[in-house]
Amino acid sequence: MSNAEQAVVESQVVDEVSKKKFKIDIKNILILLLDYIAINVAYVVSLMSVTNVSIELLDIEYLTFIIRVTPFYAVFTIAVYYIFRLYIPDYKKISVREMRRLLISNFLTTMVYVIIMFIIHGGFPSTFFLIGGMLQYFFTSGIRFLYRLVHVSEDKKYE
Repeated sequence: MSNAEQAVVESQVVDEVSKKKFKIDIKNILILLLDYIAINVAYVVSLMSVTNVSIELLDIEYLTFIIRVTPFYAVFTIAVYYIFRLYIPDYKKISVREMRRLLISNFLTTMVYVIIMFIIHGGFPSTFFLIGGMLQYFFTSGIRFLYRLVHVSEDKKYE
């Protein structure tokens, strides 16, 4: 292989690798912030559904504990999402593979959350974690599909 051919192959490899890396742009920052909000909201809504009461009547001990711990858990979850390559350059092409990675990463992070909460507090009902994990998956996958839906319909307008 000549030097010119080798240079072309190397540039193609670099191009392919750079496509898969996380790029800091408004789109990824927005998805990241929405993920952070969705993860926190998922567990507050889960607590509300488990206790069957309004936000004013929630057990203050549970609520304050969730408000203290869940933001750190959300940052951990976002880091896991990054490791699982869920912040991709083009959300218009999101596929079943990304949804599977999202499901696996949600399962792993929910298990970590369960372990941490039982070690630190120990008094949460198991349905809280089940509902919270499911809501976390639905909210975060919904963000990605909503983004895809909005931008695909925009692209069709201009065709």
